[in-house]
Amino acid sequence: MDATAHFIPLDSTSLFITLAIIVFGMFMLGIGFTIRHRGIGVFLMWVGVLSMLSIITYRIYLATSV
Repeated sequence: MDATAHFIPLDSTSLFITLAIIVFGMFMLGIGFTIRHRGIGVFLMWVGVLSMLSIITYRIYLATSV
């Protein structure tokens, strides 16, 4: 069996969307951590964490649906 049989190629659109969500999530985590003593900071950290988990979940879904 070929070693690349289960490789899922990334087209450029999917790659840029994934990178944009990762950058957005890191930005929200950073801003939220900076103002973590306020309620909005905690909310921004949750938004960052959920955006990171959404990318991971989506990629696992793509890998298992082939």
